[in-house]
Amino acid sequence: MRAAYESLDDRTRARVSDLSAYHSLHYSHAKQGYTPKQGG
Repeated sequence: MRAAYESLDDRTRARVSDLSAYHSLHYSHAKQGYTPKQGG
């Protein structure tokens, strides 16, 4: 990711500089149809 960011032009860097992302493993799994077993 760092190399990709560093390859951006200045205009694009300025445009995305305030953005952030949140990754949720549970959300990603649910999108693929995985549901965890209850009660462990």
